[in-house]
Order: sequence, then C-alpha cells, then structure tokens
Amino acid sequence: MTAAITQFFLGLYDTIGATGFGVISGLITLALCLLIIPKTTDLMVDSAAGLTGKYLGHEKRTMVINASTNLPEFFSMVVAFFMLRVGGIANPLGSNFANIYLMFLVAPVWVLGVWLVRGRKEKVAVLLGLIRKEKSIVLWHFIAGLLLFMVATLALWCATGVDQLHVFGGDRKGGLSAGWMLTGGLLCLAAVLVFLRFERGIRARRPELFREITSDGQEPSWAGFVFGTAGLIIACTVMNALFVSWEGVYGSFLRNLLGASVFTGLQYFLGALVTSLPEMTVATRNFRRMTSPDLNTALGSASYSNMSNMAVAAIGGIAAWVMWMFGCRLVP
Repeated sequence: MTAAITQFFLGLYDTIGATGFGVISGLITLALCLLIIPKTTDLMVDSAAGLTGKYLGHEKRTMVINASTNLPEFFSMVVAFFMLRVGGIANPLGSNFANIYLMFLVAPVWVLGVWLVRGRKEKVAVLLGLIRKEKSIVLWHFIAGLLLFMVATLALWCATGVDQLHVFGGDRKGGLSAGWMLTGGLLCLAAVLVFLRFERGIRARRPELFREITSDGQEPSWAGFVFGTAGLIIACTVMNALFVSWEGVYGSFLRNLLGASVFTGLQYFLGALVTSLPEMTVATRNFRRMTSPDLNTALGSASYSNMSNMAVAAIGGIAAWVMWMFGCRLVP
C-alpha cells in the first residue's frame, strides 16, 4: 500500500512539476499535522481512557492516556519497517525531543498567552500558583523526560548509526548491523524499566494524582477506539509515502539540511513533530483544568509519553535485529 501511494506521489510530481508537487504535498502534510492525526488520536485516546476507567479502574487512565498518544509513533515506525526502513525508529525516538519543547515550553506558554490575550489574568495566577505548589511533581516530570530524551539520542545512534543532533561527532562508521540494532533496542527497554521503577514511588506517595483526573469526554467506546486506530494507520502510511517521495524528489536539497540519511532525518524532525501534536493537545487541555491531577497528566504528556516512545523504540530495535538476522537488509 505504501509503495502504491509513493508511486502516486512520484507520478504527481512528474505531471505537475516540483513547485506544484511541493504545494500539494505541503497541504497534505498540514492536513495530517493539524487535522487528521490529532483528530483520530483524540478519538482513540478518549475511547481508550473511557474503556480503561470502565474495566481497569480510574487510576490507570493517566498511563493509558499518555501511552495511547504514542500510537501514531508506533504505526509510523511499523509502516516504515514494512518498507525495510529502519529509519522509522527515528519517529518515536525523535518524539522524545519534540515532547520536551512542546510540553514544557510551547503548551504552557500557549495556554498562558491565550488567557492573557483574553484578559483572564486570574487563571494565569491560579495555574502559576499550582505549578509552584506542585514543583516537586514538575521537577520529576522534567528530569524524567530529559533523561529519557538523552537515552533516546544514544539509542538512535546505536540502532541507525545516525547522529541526528551531532552529539557523537558524526554518524557511526560501518553502517547498520544486527548487534547495534539490538543494543539500541535493549537501551530503550532498560530506560523503560528504570522509569517504571521510580514512577511506582510517585504513584504510592500521591495516588490522588492518578485517580482524580478529569474524565470529560472519555466515553468507553470500542467503535471509537477501532475507528481512531484505523485512521491513524492510514495517516501514518500516507506520511511515510510522502517522506520516501520527498527523498527521491528533493534528495540533494534535504541531504544538506538533514544529513546523508534523509528518511531518518525526516522521521526524526518532521514525523516526530507531527505525531507528537496529539500529546500537546492532551497537555493544553489538562493545563487549562488547573488541578493537581490534571497538571500531572499534562506534564506526563512529556515524561510518560517519552517512556512509551522508548517502549515503542525497544520493540523496533529488537524487531529490526530479528529482521536482519532473517535476511532482511534494512536501510536507514
């Protein structure tokens, strides 16, 4: 399916030229970014949270909400793997970078800025007071999210050989190998286990943060969960096809911006940004609610989501190793 969509895009380029193709593919990207992926993710997340509250208990919803928002990263990676592109693992690992600036900077500044423009200074004061009151929770989420991002940077270098942020002195020599892919996957798995070990302490000390989050709009719906998930898979397939077509059409230009592995770079920066916008929606929604449990959920859009991204990347690294051992010659 992805190959067919890619051929469609390349045929479109041959028909209307570089400028027209750039405009149309840009509009498709905006639709995926601002409408399709956020809306289908919202439907899936709210349905999953409602089902969790119904069957597993309300205290499980924080984990499920923030883990569910990582399904776009998972599906994007899986679609890429079907294309034999190990660079797909850059989507969940790059989302750890996107989550840092989106959830700790863009989301709160956006919420506070909107309130200031609307003259709602009392809400600004309440939220800032809540952040000061819950500074230990804020610090926990920030440190956890930042450390997971740092491990993700190393895991990307291991699994793909790509030094996307130029912290290791350049791409790893020697290219892809089974051992390095497995190392990247195991690094991610270790990070998940360490995070969960420390997270249990927070849950034990502050159980109300996980039990009393607002449940508005979280209707238990299997149909909503299935429809939202199907929409995400289709959207991620289109996005990956776009990236491959851009690699073919604009390869020389993109290599100057992103390095030798264009597909990996597109996944790390643009794909990760697109698939992280649902987390930003969750964060802004919960910042506006101005309660300690909802603040915890908002900040968890970075830390818990980064942990979930590491779980996705762990699956990806191990799956890539298995594929390589069975003779599938992956490319970045």
